[in-house]
Amino acid sequence: HLIDYNTLSSLEKDVEYQKWNKVFGDGSFSSTDGNVIYHQSCAGCHLNKGQGGNGAGYYPPLANNPKMRSSEYIYSILINGFRGMPYFRDMLNDEQMAAVTKYIQEDLNGIKSTANAKDVTALRHETSPIIDPSDH
Repeated sequence: HLIDYNTLSSLEKDVEYQKWNKVFGDGSFSSTDGNVIYHQSCAGCHLNKGQGGNGAGYYPPLANNPKMRSSEYIYSILINGFRGMPYFRDMLNDEQMAAVTKYIQEDLNGIKSTANAKDVTALRHETSPIIDPSDH
């Protein structure tokens, strides 16, 4: 009973919350710019230039990584997650996944990208896997 909740302003009026909500809204991202999405979401673990790192876990490099040549590989990881990486199926739509894939391929790897939302849609399925097949 240390705080009288009736005296607190509503969360919707909080300036910091409004800034956060503008970017993340309902938990998904609002931008369709791959650079913006990468730096809002991926760079926290894979670092600003995609160089990867070690810390509380291993965050593989996305830059200069031959696996990043495959758009489908990136889409699959974004849709389903992989080992310690969470899935983004509920946070990014197909256009956003294609945009961040294009950024990873072109800007971090110098690869001409053909990433597009139609191919992401083709790989999506109704639910994410409960078990990561790579763990078996």
